[in-house]
Amino acid sequence: MTRTEYIQPGDTIIRLAQRHLGNSNRWQELATLNRLRYPYVADDAASWVAAGARVLGPGDAILIPTQADARPLTQAQAEDRAYGIDVGWNDANFDVIREGARLGLDRGIRNLAKALYRRLITYPGELPAHPAYGCRIRDHLGQPASAWRSRLAALDVQEAMLRDPRVVAADVTAEYLGSGELRVAAAVTPIPPSESFTLAVTIGAGGARAELDL
Repeated sequence: MTRTEYIQPGDTIIRLAQRHLGNSNRWQELATLNRLRYPYVADDAASWVAAGARVLGPGDAILIPTQADARPLTQAQAEDRAYGIDVGWNDANFDVIREGARLGLDRGIRNLAKALYRRLITYPGELPAHPAYGCRIRDHLGQPASAWRSRLAALDVQEAMLRDPRVVAADVTAEYLGSGELRVAAAVTPIPPSESFTLAVTIGAGGARAELDL
């Protein structure tokens, strides 16, 4: 079984192994589980990712192995373990519910889907403590609506999604709409136990909206 933790500035894979597994020598377990390549974890992860290496940086999620439970988990419990639990979001606009409304929780695969959406609508550098976190999809707004540009947008989204260790694969397409907005759709394959799901994001000058098919 696994749980999800988040990398802090200054972390290395050895420090993570010591902190979460109690033994720095178990760093190889983290590298294998998260499909990482040297240097595995770095503050300047973006430069390594640009060179084609799977390296995680501050703000990225990392899977941590845990001991198996004595009793089998239900499907819902297994999804909570694999994909995490976070503050609930409003399904209409994927924003945190405010204005006096009671906050709920998003669990399992829905929590993963909303984490991916949040990553896509955040531009790298917007979070000072996590400068590599986010996606450059906004760079493609206002550009000529060519097949080449659409493919570049899809590749940027795919790269951003694959930086989440809970994602095994993401098949992404992108298209420009007559309104000037850009719509990307991703068929996401997560780590077990859940099946694939589709997340579509439409982004333009007026903001972003998402569609989720679980």
